[in-house]
Amino acid sequence: MAMTAVVALMAVFTGTAHAAPNFESDGYEGNYGERWVGETGGYATGGIETDGVHAYKGSNNGWLFAGGGWAAQARQFVVRDWADRTDCEARFWANPQNSEERMTLQVWNPNGWVLLASGGGNFVPQGQWSQTVSRRFDLSGTDYVYVQAIMGAQHHSPQVIRYDEFELECF
Repeated sequence: MAMTAVVALMAVFTGTAHAAPNFESDGYEGNYGERWVGETGGYATGGIETDGVHAYKGSNNGWLFAGGGWAAQARQFVVRDWADRTDCEARFWANPQNSEERMTLQVWNPNGWVLLASGGGNFVPQGQWSQTVSRRFDLSGTDYVYVQAIMGAQHHSPQVIRYDEFELECF
């Protein structure tokens, strides 16, 4: 009888083990200056707010301004040790400050600077946090990627967008 109970318990607690997805996130906390790189062209800039007031989550967030050019901020994600990299996506949260604005999320392979995926480009409502998600992509054979937020303003009023909580995940 006792052996039957042990076998029954083993059947309940054993089964197919599923590996956790490969996942990394960055919300500008900690040593953010060592991880984030900004690029601009024309009348544009970007930075990081550390006031604890405007972030989607945590204390810090990034921001971009464009008034006749483009601005971007990117972060490198190392994926070489991730087990399965065939079905991946990137995400972040954006909050436009002036009006509805287009914000794009891009994933780049720095080996030849190949654009692997992008997402967004849609209008995000003013003053609201909305998540932007890339299309799915394959990172097989890739050691690291750059994930970036980018926006531009051509022929219209200057725009400011706050963004936060970048995520890269392979399922």
